[in-house]
Amino acid sequence: MTTAGLDHGNASVHPSGKIGPNSLIQTVRAMRRIYGDEKARRILEEGGQGFLWDHHPGEMIDEGEFITLARMLYSNLGVQETLPLLRLSGNLTGEYVLANRIPKFAQRIIKFLPRKLRLKVMLNAIGKNAWTFAGSGKYSFTLSPQLQINLDESIIRHAISKANVPVCSYYTGAFETLLKTLVDAHIQVEEIECAIRGDSRCVFQIKFTR
Repeated sequence: MTTAGLDHGNASVHPSGKIGPNSLIQTVRAMRRIYGDEKARRILEEGGQGFLWDHHPGEMIDEGEFITLARMLYSNLGVQETLPLLRLSGNLTGEYVLANRIPKFAQRIIKFLPRKLRLKVMLNAIGKNAWTFAGSGKYSFTLSPQLQINLDESIIRHAISKANVPVCSYYTGAFETLLKTLVDAHIQVEEIECAIRGDSRCVFQIKFTR
């Protein structure tokens, strides 16, 4: 476990934003999938987050709860180990949204639209619900000259004060899962700018590989 190239945001933060509980639930699920139950539980307990093991909130949570969990993971596991873990959590969150939040008939209708229109519809839909994952952050997107999603004031900045690589992999995973499923299986999402790395905001580039 390493923390090379990483400064941790240890200042007390009391954000006012609310986000969905899947940020916690799916992160624990991702830990169980990657590490197995025994090690995953040990990581949580050693990081003071053991109560999350069987915690399944049914309502929106304060974004500070996810920030605290992310801070613990980046601090205790290091950036290289935490990035794929949070990306998997984002993938699982996207799968949950597809299974439980977007009606199947709406998903079928979206798939009949031309690809560019599908993308615009989905990016708008994500934006209308951005508060459920962005909290106090600000979501926007552009279709030209670049296809990209923008997050200003990403809440992850409260978990890490500085890193030498983009670290908002939770969002990368969630965006890619939603867009791959409902827009095009050959979409790729990559965070190319990150406020934690020193950029002005977090930018997620959308590419069609075919």
